[in-house]
Parts: sequence; C-alpha cells; structure tokens
Amino acid sequence: MKVLVLDYSLDRQESRHIARWLPRSVRMDVRWTVDNDTIPSPDSYDRVIHTGSALSICEDADFMAAATELVRAAASLEIAQLGICYGHQLLCRAMLGRGAVERCADGIEAGWRAIDLSTTGSRLLSEKGDDRSPSITVFQSHRDHVVELPDSAEVIAWNDHARVQAFADQQLCMLGVQFHPEFDRDSGNKAFEDDSSRLLEEGLDPGEIVRGGPSGFSPSLLFGRFCSEPLCLVANGCLEGERACT
Repeated sequence: MKVLVLDYSLDRQESRHIARWLPRSVRMDVRWTVDNDTIPSPDSYDRVIHTGSALSICEDADFMAAATELVRAAASLEIAQLGICYGHQLLCRAMLGRGAVERCADGIEAGWRAIDLSTTGSRLLSEKGDDRSPSITVFQSHRDHVVELPDSAEVIAWNDHARVQAFADQQLCMLGVQFHPEFDRDSGNKAFEDDSSRLLEEGLDPGEIVRGGPSGFSPSLLFGRFCSEPLCLVANGCLEGERACT
C-alpha cells in the first residue's frame, strides 16, 4: 500500500510521528508543503493523510490551492483520506470553502481532553473498537475548528469545546479528527513539555497537563484500521450492502 502524507507542520515532525504507527507494509511518500514540495496527483496512491500544523486554517497558505485540488481529486477518485487537526479542518474547507472553519469561541484547547463518541465513533476510534466506549481521552492542541460538514458526513465525536471533534464521510471516503492520534503518552507529554512556555502564556499549567495521558485510544489501531481496511470509514469494513472505497 502506498500512502501520501502531506506534512503541513512548520518543523517537519508530524510525518515522523505518524510513521511510527503505520503498518510495515505501507510505503510512505511525504511532501513538506511549507517547504514548497510539489503536491502530486493522488491517483497513484491508496491513501492520503493530511497532518496537523501550527498554521491557522482560517488564513491562506501558499499551498492551499494545490492542497484543495488534491482533496477534491482524491474524493472524486474514492481514495480514502485522513485529516488530523489542521488536516481535518482542511478537508472541510476544501470541500465547502472558508465558511466551514472558524476560530474557537473558547480559545485554545490543549492537553489530554475527553471527547464523546457516537456508535460509529466508538467503533472507529476507541481502543476496544466496539460501541461500548462512550468517550476517550486524547491529545488536543488547536485554536480553530470545523463548523460545517459536507451533507454526507456524520459527526462521530464531540465535546464542549468543539462540536466536530471527528467526522466520517462514507460517500467522500474521509475521516477527520480534530485531535492528534499520532501522540501516545510519552511523545505527547514531551510535546507539551517542549511547548510549556506557550501553554503558560495561554493560562494553562504544563505540569498538570503532563500528569495526564490518553485513555481508551490506541494510535496503532486507528492508523492500522485506516491503512488496512476496505474503508468506507466505518469499523469492520463497509456497511453491509454499501460500495467499498479504494
């Protein structure tokens, strides 16, 4: 399987964290968009992953037009796409325009935060992979959020800070997660420690944050499901009787 990773991070580290969790059979092609790497046509890939970024989705980046074209092309080709934080927001902006994303009314959300799951969300995102997990605790760091989804999309996770913490779109073959699934307890808490000055400026306590960690969630399971299943973006493959995404 060949996976295109569009890395929107300023430090080129997002794809490195993601690579830890991809199945060994995956061939990963990384493009660093902020360094003006060429964004290719998606037609030679089996999956596309859009990473997080310190950039704001509410602002226009140099790569935005090319990234938008790729999102739409992959959707038309039924190539499954996973969007993470900035990438999650990008999927919706690409399909619906700038009005699909906004700044969070409550400001930054950062730390190990709980999100509630729908039945589909529990099957896709929880460590158990069934519908018996009403919530999980995950790595959060964002100021922007999605406020509008494609008509075919389903909200599968939410909390009080952002009503679209994750969505699945069977028709467009998209999965978007506002949180960062690439961070486990050790790597996530190191990231918070490295970012402690900014967290303090935001009125948050880094010491309190790093005493926490993820709960009910496994990075390897999520990335494994995304790469290995015939995704229509529901657990255990496609809904019975529905067509399969590539």
